[in-house]
Amino acid sequence: MRYIEESAAHEMFNEALDCEGAVTVAGMEFLPSRILAEVDPIAYRCGFIDWADAEEITTDESEADHEGDDLDTTVQRIEALHAEAGTPIADFTDSRKPGDLDDLCKTLGITLEQAQEAQEALSE
Repeated sequence: MRYIEESAAHEMFNEALDCEGAVTVAGMEFLPSRILAEVDPIAYRCGFIDWADAEEITTDESEADHEGDDLDTTVQRIEALHAEAGTPIADFTDSRKPGDLDDLCKTLGITLEQAQEAQEALSE
C-alpha cells in the first residue's frame, strides 16, 4: 500500500465521487461527495475506506509499503526516526552490527539494500 496524507486521500475520493458532475435538487446543484458526507457521514467513511483499499492507499504511514521509496525519501525517514527517538544519526551510520539494519528494515518497511544505501548516503 502506498501512503497518502488523509486530506489528499479524501480529495482524491471526492474527485472520484464527483466525476460525473453535480446533482441538481430543486434547482440547486450539489456535489455527490458533499451530499454523502453531510447526509450520511458513516456511509461516506465506509465508502472512503473501501475506495482506499481498492486503490491500495493508506492514510496510516505505519501500514505503508516503502520498498519502492527513493534514496532521499528513505534517508529522510531514517533521520526523522532518529530525531523522534532523540538518538544521533551517527548511531545508525557507525553501526555495523548485522541485526541493526534488519531491525531498521522491519521498522521502516524497507529492503536491506535501501537501508545500506541510506547508511552510505548518511555517512558521506
